[in-house]
Amino acid sequence: MAILDLSQRFWGKKVVVYLFFEGAGAGCYFIASLMGILNKNFKPLFRSGTLAGILLVVLGAFFLWLDLGRKGRIFKAARNLAGSWIARGVSVVAGFLLSAILYFMVSTWSTNWTANTTWLKMVWSSLNALLALAVLTYPAMVLKSCRAFQIWDSPMLILLFILLSFLSGESVLLLIGALGQLHQIIHTDLLSLIQFLLALSASLTMGTAAVFGIYLTASAISTESGRTFLISLTQGKFRVLFALFVVVGTVMPLILVSIGLTSRVLGVVQVTALVDGALLLFSSYLLRYLILVSPTRENPVLPGMM
Repeated sequence: MAILDLSQRFWGKKVVVYLFFEGAGAGCYFIASLMGILNKNFKPLFRSGTLAGILLVVLGAFFLWLDLGRKGRIFKAARNLAGSWIARGVSVVAGFLLSAILYFMVSTWSTNWTANTTWLKMVWSSLNALLALAVLTYPAMVLKSCRAFQIWDSPMLILLFILLSFLSGESVLLLIGALGQLHQIIHTDLLSLIQFLLALSASLTMGTAAVFGIYLTASAISTESGRTFLISLTQGKFRVLFALFVVVGTVMPLILVSIGLTSRVLGVVQVTALVDGALLLFSSYLLRYLILVSPTRENPVLPGMM
């Protein structure tokens, strides 16, 4: 008797790359916008962060386009807003990109922007931040709507995707702070800023690991596919990747953060931030890959009927 293939075979690596860039870009834009509103002292970093966020979301949309069988279908993707999370997501991404790019252009080239339109700038920036939040949330809603894969039908998955996007977006800011030539920020302020970002990355790292652990446990208890998922990560063909995620995405970043927070040498802190950001970006991609590729559908064969 043939073995029934219950694995997820519809979305592959291109979709994982799309989710990674989209989540990192929207997360970076949201954090940079929020911190820019709350603190005006680090404007060069936050402005670079919003630009990087826009570019990453554009890059993610490109990989989504590459995954389409017929490329012209992208223009019809937003038709069924009432019944499709994919259509809603495409609309949200398009709306975010149009608004964020226009905002960036106006704020860059308009001479009267800062002096005469402070209230408009605040409202528009807040709207773009909310659109970025919607962009990083909707992929979890798409997965949650796939009823054949009960392991994705969990509110913890939504929280996990939000934390993953914040973590990868904040990692981009770490890289900008470590590599960027932010001449407008004095030495001590830049040191404090990077150490703040390192501390934030540690909080997001522990939060992501905790939520993923709860998600795994709850799925294994409630569904057969959840138990299969847990076994595949701990004992099956994905165990090496899972172990790599634990080491590279949790243990090593926390060690690096402890080094970066205790040092008062800017060069050491920048190198620590650079390595920490790179590791967290890699691990956030890896976790998205595991979540998307390794789950299986519920076994439709009833017990005793085999």
